[in-house]
Amino acid sequence: MKEIQYTGVWWLPEALDNKVSGTLSIVYGNGIFLTLSESFNKDNDSYKYFNAIELAPLLKLKTLDLLHLVYAQELVTKKFIKAFITFDKEILGKKDLILKTLKIEIIGG
Repeated sequence: MKEIQYTGVWWLPEALDNKVSGTLSIVYGNGIFLTLSESFNKDNDSYKYFNAIELAPLLKLKTLDLLHLVYAQELVTKKFIKAFITFDKEILGKKDLILKTLKIEIIGG
């Protein structure tokens, strides 16, 4: 069977700012398949866990701290909060990297 693949960025018409990388495969006689690197639904818990896993090598924080920051990132994006307040020395020591990576202002000390 002949197959053609297109690798690129995909989105839904109603959510143009929610782009996901993936591969569209056209397999003649078998169908068309879209394989995405992640879900379009970023409001589910699975996405938050995968996001924390992806951030682990960069931020090098404890798992619970990563999960807190991923949830805080969502709250900042939805404009429910403006900053993350903590006395955790590890998070405070990486506040510039967290601001750059997650766009979350860290306050505390």
